[in-house]
Formats: sequence, C-alpha cells, structure tokens
Amino acid sequence: MCTRVHYHPLEKIVESAGQTDIVIQYTTSTPQTSPRDTYQFVVIGPASYSSQIAPLITHKIGRGITSKFVSLTEIYDGTYFPATGRDNQEKIKYFIKNAIDTWLTGNVLLVGAAGSGTTQLPVRDTHIYIDADEPDDEVFSSDLYYADIYDGSMQFCSWDSNDNNIFGEYDWSGQTDVVDLHPDVYLARLPATSGSQVTACVNKIKTYENTPGYQQSWFPNLVLVGGDSFPDNNVVLEGEFANQKVADLMTGFVPNKLWVTNGKLNSLVPTGVDNIKTAINSGCGFVDFSGHGNTNIWACHPEDNFGVWLPTPTGGIYGNAISTLSNGNKLPIVTVEACSTAKFAADSNCFNWVFLYNSNGGAIGTFGCTGLGYSYIGSGVTQGLVGKIGLDIFRAYKTDQSETFGELWARALNRNINSGMDATEHKTVEEWQAFGDPTLAIGENSLPPAKPQAPSGPASGGINKEYTYTTSTTDPESDQISYMFDWGDGTFSSWVGPLNSGATASAKKTWNVQGSYQIKVVAKDSHGKLSEWSNPLSITLPYSYEPPLMHFLERLFEQFPHAFPLLRIILGY
Repeated sequence: MCTRVHYHPLEKIVESAGQTDIVIQYTTSTPQTSPRDTYQFVVIGPASYSSQIAPLITHKIGRGITSKFVSLTEIYDGTYFPATGRDNQEKIKYFIKNAIDTWLTGNVLLVGAAGSGTTQLPVRDTHIYIDADEPDDEVFSSDLYYADIYDGSMQFCSWDSNDNNIFGEYDWSGQTDVVDLHPDVYLARLPATSGSQVTACVNKIKTYENTPGYQQSWFPNLVLVGGDSFPDNNVVLEGEFANQKVADLMTGFVPNKLWVTNGKLNSLVPTGVDNIKTAINSGCGFVDFSGHGNTNIWACHPEDNFGVWLPTPTGGIYGNAISTLSNGNKLPIVTVEACSTAKFAADSNCFNWVFLYNSNGGAIGTFGCTGLGYSYIGSGVTQGLVGKIGLDIFRAYKTDQSETFGELWARALNRNINSGMDATEHKTVEEWQAFGDPTLAIGENSLPPAKPQAPSGPASGGINKEYTYTTSTTDPESDQISYMFDWGDGTFSSWVGPLNSGATASAKKTWNVQGSYQIKVVAKDSHGKLSEWSNPLSITLPYSYEPPLMHFLERLFEQFPHAFPLLRIILGY
C-alpha cells in the first residue's frame, strides 16, 4: 500500500489520494553466472621451457584433459592468484592450493632441475634425524611437499608448524613439525636441465599414449634385477626375495629374472650389464631393481659375499649404460629400491632421470629415493621401508587397478602413512620421488578376461615333433582376447589373436630337449588387461632313439636333396 500525492507549485497546493493499490507484474529471469576456468592438469616450470611444453598441453587437451602451463614468473608475479608465501617454494605451494580450490586441479607436473636458475624449479629441503648406529642427519629434497597441501583439518600444511623456517623436521635438534604427508594432488617432476630433455620426455609421453604402451605385445614382460643386499642369519638374498614378491603379485606378466643365483648378473660373456640392457631393449612394461645405489649407479652383491659388487663387469650398472639403451618406444615404468638413485638435487644426471631423458629408449617413468634409503634385512625386506614402498607401486597397479602414473605414486605413499610412523618411515615416504607425467595413461577401466582353460593337447610325445595346443576363455565385457602360451622351457608363443570372446585359440610347439614341461596360458583383452595364468598341462617328452643308419641317411638326404628318390619314398622322407 502507498499514498499518492500531487503538488501544484503555482497554487502552493498539495493534493492527496486516500489509498492506492499498485499491482506489479514481472517475469522471473534465469540467473546469469560467469564461467569458471577449470584445469585438471597444470604444468609448472620456467618460462624458458614454454615452447617445449606447449606440444604436451595440446596433446593432453586432445585427450580430453583440460591442461595449462603456468610459468614460475607468473606464479611469483601473482598473475592468476595472489603471490603468497615466505619464499618461492611456498609461493609455488600456495599456487597449487589455489589451483586445487579454484581450477579443480588434480594433477601437477613440475618441470625443471633443482635450483633457482632460468631452467630450474626449486626444491624443498627436508630434515629428518635418524638415530642409528651411524646417525643420519642428511638433508634431502621432497617433492611431496608440493603435493601435501592440506593437513587433517583441511588447513594449509606448511611443513613448518613451529615457524622456525626449517621444514619437515622429525627429531631435528629436538624439533618435530606436524606434517600430514597424504598427497592432495597427483604430482611428478621432470628435472630437466635443457629444452632438449623436455622435448625428449614430451615426445615419449605422446607416443606412449597415442599408441598405448599397455596394449602392446611387449608390455606383459617384467624385468626383475636383484641379488644379495645384507648379511643375515637366514641367508636370504633380499634383492631376489623382493623381486619374487613382485613376480607373485604381477599375475599374468612374464618375469625375466636377472639374478645372482641364475648367473645373469655375474656372468662374463655376456656381462651382467649386457643382460640387463638386453632385457630392457627387448621391451617390457615394468622393471624392478632391488639392491643398493648412489646417485648414478645401482648395484648388488653375490650371495653372502659383501666385498664384491655386481653386475659385471663394472660392479654396478651406471647411468651412462642407461643412456645407451635403445628400446625405442618399448618404454617401461622403472622402480628402484635403493639409496639415492633419484637424488636429482645433488646430481642432475641421477640414475632414475637418465632413464627418462634418453631419447632412444630408457623408460616412461621412474620411482626411487632422493636420499639414503632404509630397508629391513632378510625375509622382512618387503614388510616395510623402501622394500615395501617399491612393492606397493606394483600393488597400486595390480590390486588398486591404477590407470595413471600419478595414481601409482599417491597410492603407494598412502599405503605407508600411518599415525605411528618412526623417523625411517617418515623418510621413506618423503623421499619417494616420481619422475614422469602424473596423467600418463598406464591402463584403462576394463575388467580382465576370465582365467583361461588349461591348455588341451598331447600330454606325451617325442622331441623334434610339432604339437598343437588349444585353450579358450571369455571376457566379462565381450572384448576381443589374445593368448600367449608359456611352453615351460623358458620360451613363449607370440600373441595369438585377437579372437572373439569364447573362441578357441591354438598354437604349435616343437621341443628339442627331452624332459617334463608345464604348459600354461595367459589372456589379455583389447584394453591390455591380463588374466591370471591358466592351470598347467603337464607333458612328458622322453628321449627318442634313432638308429645310427637312420641318422646317416638323414645327413645324406640333407646333403643331396634330389638324390635317391625311391629310397626316400620307401623311408617316408
């Protein structure tokens, strides 16, 4: 209700109405909102690398991953968000927090070597004191600092809860910081020192994803490298023990064991280093090294002989040998359970990084320690510390069905974080470094085929004769299936297929050495998902006796292939 008045200025009269009702008619409008930029994937690095990173951004956008490159200069200048933090490291971390909150970012790639130069991205030094027989006060870098954004109360986690500008303290001069440790983004680094190294990595990532590595015939190969690591009363070769745990977990993969006990690491011709290079050059999906290391080397010991280092001939495999790998696009993910092989802040050509910047091969991603690693001795080697976190990479792949490289890293870390961690456990988590692309596709959301039927075919026979074996299985999503037979003599068939789900696959084999063999088969679908190995078929091939006269005639027929036609007919040649 309102009162209407009318003023007549000339007459100096005001007229008023008693009461007026006003009816307002309107149409409801749709609220207008401004679109908000979102970037699932943010690459951070020096502006000098922008042209080398641009093809990666284009490639990821083409794969449906919203992506953006942000230079360090833009972070420090507050181009996108206010530049907050006491130093450049904290400014980068606050930027990542703002990207998570505003852009909904879930993956971060850091590009650049350690430092503050034009091709560098700074690291956060971490301080953990380990009270051991030989006390460890090593200051080491931890990129987990950039991923652990929030504490348990969802507040910014500075890694300096006591505000003394010493980060990640654990019993460091009596001080311990409250550190959450759980990664809030998937994060990895390319510690490149040049544009050519960035380009090499970008090209490898694009090729691996454009022709998915995990779908290729070589991917199920699993290279395992280990020997003896520590003196122990149970005479357990820790490296080989840890490798075997990986093999047991990676059902469906074909393990290639380069061990002390089978002579592959201590042989002279070929050398142990040559055996490692040959195995990787042949193509494999994963490599696991378990033993000792330094910034540019991995090594192990012969059984219970700790004064000798292997592999031959150099007493270890060095980064310069890795730089000569020529496996092309057959690129594995490499896990190294050893000291300091990812210590890029001290060695810009550290062992793990050489795998990635090798433009002729190497690896697509690596995991390892940025400082001294700790391990349990004997059969406890995989129950905690470096031996366990290395095995947890494979658990993240096989058990958790991780689909990206970053998921492997984060899930392995989370398996090792708990409320009762001691100093060595803190260091193990904080130093576990990922080199690679966190968004790299390493698998697809697909169910594996069912366990194949045990091979069917002759269970006995003779050598130098060809036999045929068959099998089949089904895929829960009706994907096409390929099969590979393990002939039990260290050889395998090529992949048979792809065939329709439920169709019968067959392969032929000729053995030339008598003995008993266990034949089994594995299946994979069109997405690269592997089944379990089938139950085995046992076969026996006894010696075949060949009379001396028949052996003489065979040699004669070989030398004179067109002679003696009548005799050939009589004898069935």
